[in-house]
Amino acid sequence: MKGRRLKYFLVFCFQIFFGLSIITIPCFSQPVENVDLLKPSQLKKFAESSLSMGDIYSGIDLFERYLKLKPDDTNALFELAELYRKSRDYQKAAITYLKCSEQGNSNALFYYAKMQKAMGDYADAKSSFQNFQKLNKGGGPNDFKKILKLEMEGCDMGIADVSEKKASLKAEIKHLGSSINKPHIEFSPLAIDSTYMIFGSLKVEGMEYYPTDQPVEKKPVRKFYTAAKNGKNWEFEGEFEGPFNDPKVNVGNGTMSKDGNTFYFTRCESDFHNKITCSIFVSRKEGNSWSNPEEVAGVNESGSTTTMPALGEESKKKNEVLYFVSDRSGGEGGMDIWYIVYDNKKQMWSTPKNPGSKLNTPGDEISPFYDLKFHTLYFSSDYLPGFGEMDVFKSNGELSKWTRPENVGFPLNTGADEVYYSLFPDNSEAGFFSSNREGGAALKNPTCCDDIYEFHWKDYKNVKIHGKLYDVDFIEYILEMEDASEKNKMIADEERYLLDSALVSIYLIDKENEEPILISADTTNSKGEYFFKIEKEKDYKIVVNKERYFRKHYKFSTKNVSMESINQHIGISMLSKEPVVVKNIYYAYDDASLNQDSKNVIDTTLLKIMRENPHIIIEISSHTDSKGGDLYNISLSQKRAESVVNYLNSKGIERIKMQPKGYGESTPLAPNSNKDGSDNPDGRSKNRRTEFKVLGTMDPDKYNDIIYKD
Repeated sequence: MKGRRLKYFLVFCFQIFFGLSIITIPCFSQPVENVDLLKPSQLKKFAESSLSMGDIYSGIDLFERYLKLKPDDTNALFELAELYRKSRDYQKAAITYLKCSEQGNSNALFYYAKMQKAMGDYADAKSSFQNFQKLNKGGGPNDFKKILKLEMEGCDMGIADVSEKKASLKAEIKHLGSSINKPHIEFSPLAIDSTYMIFGSLKVEGMEYYPTDQPVEKKPVRKFYTAAKNGKNWEFEGEFEGPFNDPKVNVGNGTMSKDGNTFYFTRCESDFHNKITCSIFVSRKEGNSWSNPEEVAGVNESGSTTTMPALGEESKKKNEVLYFVSDRSGGEGGMDIWYIVYDNKKQMWSTPKNPGSKLNTPGDEISPFYDLKFHTLYFSSDYLPGFGEMDVFKSNGELSKWTRPENVGFPLNTGADEVYYSLFPDNSEAGFFSSNREGGAALKNPTCCDDIYEFHWKDYKNVKIHGKLYDVDFIEYILEMEDASEKNKMIADEERYLLDSALVSIYLIDKENEEPILISADTTNSKGEYFFKIEKEKDYKIVVNKERYFRKHYKFSTKNVSMESINQHIGISMLSKEPVVVKNIYYAYDDASLNQDSKNVIDTTLLKIMRENPHIIIEISSHTDSKGGDLYNISLSQKRAESVVNYLNSKGIERIKMQPKGYGESTPLAPNSNKDGSDNPDGRSKNRRTEFKVLGTMDPDKYNDIIYKD
């Protein structure tokens, strides 16, 4: 039997772990000859040969036969346990790891605990992790102290969520049924609307064998398929029409632009070393047909996998953002989430960037999905604290600025793999995901293969916040009117004081980020109305921007809020060239320096205004009373105005936005002396003042482009 070639190609549902990327590994069958006649050394050699070609299941079969003849080969036993784990046969892997542990393999206890966790035995898994910790101080997998901590955090989550809350599940989970889910892996479900979806699959019934010399186009590959909702059930329709499926390559992982005219997806092929490499392609709708797919410029990298595209949008300039997964160098480890931004002006993509350790870990982060409405990224990770293997997490933010990822919780996450979380358009409460949890259309073992599930969060925590934007100065003017009938008439005329076309943005205030994170933005309608849906138990800030008005910042919290709706009207003031007196800024006699009380006043007035309105340019002026000569008073007031500018600059306000001006005694607010010539202390006090006025605004992208307003 020595040197005999393996003759058949086996199609099965096994995938490389990064594969949840769409790929089935080409596997080769065991030899045609009777393997029962092979010697132990031959069985082991054939097993290793099968594994070198990616045939994990033949490798499992051959190692099982080998170990019956050589039960004392501890290395082979551990390799078999590893193969069970990689094939996601958690039960057999657990049994085999335990045997390895009993035979003295210290690392096997760690993986035994992981398999217990994958099967949902959280209390036993935690106990096994603790035993491993006691026996392996200073040893074990790389960085095992941190890994153990995260694993046990996940066990605690499982003990609490699964045991205590099983009676009142937070989500309804529904298997899509046998019309869609077949024995092989179904993946990357994408809802186009509430009744139509695209997904990836390998439509092969059971285990099939093909000659190794069969042409590539005759071997089965993963393709895009569609399904439609008929009543309460989803039913298979057929292949996704268009130039996407290719008989020679595996395809999947689709994402659609907001207008439905651009489709990004992944194509994957294996080289002669059996290494699978994926690239992202794009096709655009031209009339009723799709263009031939082309590689997305600047995103794919030779020698690395680039896969799992997800579309977002950059909040400031509304440029399209493409998030994707790659194992290229420069990441945090394993598969990382990366992104590129499309420059609408230059009509080109930026260089790929890694968001950093806020999202990515030394493990694998895969299958991103971006919810534009809430600026939330959903993805799966095998490193963050979870219920088992791959869990779904969410993080608010964009580009490289994110909140700490949160586990979406049980029952969506279990001990098995949960990947490809996606939402229905305009509905953040329902969507799809893929999982190899028990109960699916299994083939080789109960947890071998991913099926598509539909979910609906029953206790989705959101609050509606809405209100009207009004001109606060105009309202004050109305309220000061003495004629009641005229006042009521003005109040009824809402168009006079309600403000349309204002940009209202809502930010999440996260303790771990220095700056708030933009969640959503809305433009007020003709009635001055804005509307948002936000989550409970979080802190927020609303920022209002309208041309010719001061920006308004308003903080609020939904923590411990029982109401489902918050009504918050917001008033803003118009920018004016009329000077505004800043009260209580004092100086020592004949001195331009600021004392601490004056600095405190500036912190709560001018500094706050400039931070909230980085687009305005102001004049900061200082005035004196009539004591002293004109030139002396102008010089002193100029120094005092400059001291305010210097202080604000020390707090981070750019000098280009501030112009100091000393007016001396030239513009009094009140008489310095009484009519009889006697001194007027009150008048002099009013004249010794600091003021500011708005000179104009600037384009935030071009500080030298000053726009002066009348």
